[in-house]
Amino acid sequence: MRVGLYYFSGCGNTAWVTQKTIEALARRGHEVIYWHNLEQPVPGDLPKTDMDLFLAPIYFAGIPSFVVDKIKTMPITGDKKAVFWTVAGQFSGIGRRFGAFMLKDRGYDVLTTHLVLMPDTFLPLALSQISDEEKKGVYQKALEQIETGLDAIETNTFQTENRVTATVASLLYFPYLYYIRYVMAYCFVSTSACIHCGRCERDCPCQVIRLSNKRPIWHKGCTGCFRCVNTCPVAAIDLSAWGVGFGSIGAGVGWIIAWLYLGFLGSVLSVIMQVVAFLAGFWAGTWLFQKLYLLLPIEKGLLMRGKKRVFVADEEK
Repeated sequence: MRVGLYYFSGCGNTAWVTQKTIEALARRGHEVIYWHNLEQPVPGDLPKTDMDLFLAPIYFAGIPSFVVDKIKTMPITGDKKAVFWTVAGQFSGIGRRFGAFMLKDRGYDVLTTHLVLMPDTFLPLALSQISDEEKKGVYQKALEQIETGLDAIETNTFQTENRVTATVASLLYFPYLYYIRYVMAYCFVSTSACIHCGRCERDCPCQVIRLSNKRPIWHKGCTGCFRCVNTCPVAAIDLSAWGVGFGSIGAGVGWIIAWLYLGFLGSVLSVIMQVVAFLAGFWAGTWLFQKLYLLLPIEKGLLMRGKKRVFVADEEK
């Protein structure tokens, strides 16, 4: 079987799973003729394969907004089979279902989906740290899950997922598409430990980090991969609770203003405008915080407190 692979990896886990999958496919006698990092432009003329395997991490119970945007650029095909795998620290939520839906929209015949569990890299709180010994156990289990996924493809025993879990997870995922891009992006800060090396700007897959007076500034469009946090050589990148606070105040002020001025409409339009004002206020509040952070010595309320996440790149080093 001729296989093509497409993947995105924020902190290294999905890249590791992709490499191990390539090795497992080769051992089984399959020919991996093409693998593509979605950070690069998708070619207009895709190679001919018997099946394409897509791999994506899970953020907030869904696939990254970056992957959503990339799949939308895939050439429409009517004669290709595909499998969609997710890599997560806990569960895939709506990720597998949503990824499969998007591939079907591009003309793929999606055979199945699959989940591979890896160390958690996403939560902005430093709560899910695990020991090196525990990590090794997770990696070993992941290798077994890769083999299970390939067994399912070869034996045509395709898997289904829990609809209830996916439905509940959607309550987290769709707000994420707004919150990470337009709110949390402005809560990232560089602390006084920053050495102005510019690595975060160079490595950002979404290219939303810009240096201002040698310090990184985050802009809308962030996918929340936390690569900048994990690869900073001096752990100088963090999330600030002050930014969330500023955003919450802005959201509240926006909603109150909309309610006072539009409440008399008493219609669906009024409710819509109040929601829009709430979201706009959240964005304005976090944006204002980021500007003030550069001027004021605000290094309180840091959520990760200089700690990196656990991710497979640590193991590779």
